Order: sequence, then structure tokens, then C-alpha cells
Amino acid sequence: MGQHKYNPNCQLALEGKLPPKPKKMSKREAERRLYSMCYDYMMSTSGLGKAMEMAGVDVNQRRKEDLETYEFMQKCR
Repeated sequence: MGQHKYNPNCQLALEGKLPPKPKKMSKREAERRLYSMCYDYMMSTSGLGKAMEMAGVDVNQRRKEDLETYEFMQKCR
């Protein structure tokens, strides 16, 4: 039962010398970032994105709405 005496990580943790572990990205956050990257790539490389920009449509409007919704949900937690 005396493992904590010989474990250097436990000793450092008791002394407060270990930094906290970084939090992992949540599944929803990873999904949102992947969706955003794919959407950006699709709109920048396809003719659809360029045609929409020429027509005066705000291509990034959907991403702005998604970001606003995400920020609102973070405030509600």
C-alpha cells in the first residue's frame, strides 16, 4: 500500500509541481471543426462558392450562425 512513496509522479503532484492535464477536445467540438474546414474548402475551391460570391450571397453566413449558436450554448453551461 505504500506505492505513493516511490512514485515520482505522485510526489510531484503532492508538491504541486505538475501542470494540470490539458482537456481533450470534445466529440462535438471536433465535429464542428471538421465541418467548418470541409465547408471552407468546398466554398473556396468549388464553382458554387465563387458563383455565390459573384451573386452577392454571403458564403460565410451559415458559419457565422453556427458559431453564434455554439457560443450561446457555451454561455448556457
